[in-house]
Amino acid sequence: MTDLLTNLTAPPSPAEHASEFAAHTGLRERTEPPVVPDVLRGSLEHRARLLRDGTVGEEELRRTCDDWSRRADSRYRATATLRATRDFQPGRWIRLGVKDTIDVAGMPTGLGLRHHRTYPARSAPGVTALLSPESDVAAKVVTTELNVGIGSGCVNPWFPHLSPAGSSSGSAVAVAANICDLGIGNDILGSVRWPAANCGLVGLRLTHDVSLLGGSLVIAPFLAALGLIARSAADLRYAARDRLAHIYGEAAPVRRIAIPAELTLETCHPLVRKAFERGCELLTAAGVQIIEAACRAWAHREAAWQHVARAAAQTWDVLGPLADLPVQTATDQVFADGRAISDDTAGRLLGELIAARQATRADMAALGIDGWLLPVDPVPPRHIGPLPSGRTTIPASGRDADYEARVGFTPVGSIGGLPTVTVPVLCDPVLDAPFGVQVSGLAGADVALVDLACGIERADPFGVSERLPR
Repeated sequence: MTDLLTNLTAPPSPAEHASEFAAHTGLRERTEPPVVPDVLRGSLEHRARLLRDGTVGEEELRRTCDDWSRRADSRYRATATLRATRDFQPGRWIRLGVKDTIDVAGMPTGLGLRHHRTYPARSAPGVTALLSPESDVAAKVVTTELNVGIGSGCVNPWFPHLSPAGSSSGSAVAVAANICDLGIGNDILGSVRWPAANCGLVGLRLTHDVSLLGGSLVIAPFLAALGLIARSAADLRYAARDRLAHIYGEAAPVRRIAIPAELTLETCHPLVRKAFERGCELLTAAGVQIIEAACRAWAHREAAWQHVARAAAQTWDVLGPLADLPVQTATDQVFADGRAISDDTAGRLLGELIAARQATRADMAALGIDGWLLPVDPVPPRHIGPLPSGRTTIPASGRDADYEARVGFTPVGSIGGLPTVTVPVLCDPVLDAPFGVQVSGLAGADVALVDLACGIERADPFGVSERLPR
């Protein structure tokens, strides 16, 4: 103690101490992006070949993955919990990123709430069903508050000036940043499809299946489904096709799809129209016949949004007292909007959606079509920037000047409970933004949609294998 008192030295200034801390922790200016290691470039099939022929050893791959993931996540902020692949069992090298509203045994579930944690003993059935002999969970990825909040804090790796969008944004960002190879999220009215599209990735909303929703927070179970995100259709096929075939079975190829007669392309942004036309060309080249037909789900898109607002309020009325935590203003506004919907109106909305699902599926059978073709959204991906005051994730006719655009096209697949694949088909060099199309297939035809996405990709690759995080 005497030595400590007699040998006092002047402490470093706050600036000096901060500089020392930055050097110690590896903080640096975010000017140049980190360089993706060669072994992580290219497709999963290519990586599997490198492992099979011994060009790359499993331990070497794991060290590379772990080093890259730490560096990439510090830049793109995709994960809530990052697990080292060195803890994987032998033979497991495909890295899954699971949305933080879905339970994974041994990893905390935060629900997108800053101060909330639970530690589940069991993984959600959907995660277990999607795990292949080559895959394991490498990360819990960030999400918005309770699936309905605004902003997740992560950065779009390929298009950093664009919002990654959607509550499953962390699932998309982790994949685009090569922190994970397959993202698992949930999709209520587009929560997987928007971030996949905005990040230039392939996204698949699965067929509505209540048995796969256990162990995950979904605020509107009637509309919700699990979803997958991959860097390419080929990667989606490699990582998930066998598991999807095990869950849903094989399905006949997609041969005939319809554009909803209600779709008014003239009201869409010119680049959305251009991408949609390109998507039609690619589908035709892949041997798909395209017709036009009335879609009875179309008229119920607003009802779907209202149902979600009401369901969100009911969900928080149960979970709020248990969590005993505050939420963001925008999240609380969603709950307020939902509570303003009466019980009678809520019952009518759900009845309307149930009837619309039955009618949509019946019409598909009567028309002999395998799916519906739509743009992902009427407008381009949103640039990063402040949102209008009072903005929430639920569009409101009296509050949002862009209400019609926000109602959008993604509810069609959700109302039908249909699997829906989103595929990028165009990147505009002026906006530096990706644009895609979505196809909602027959219930249970998830595998057929994966194959269809591969057909589109073969006809005109989007160039994902050459894309690197910026």
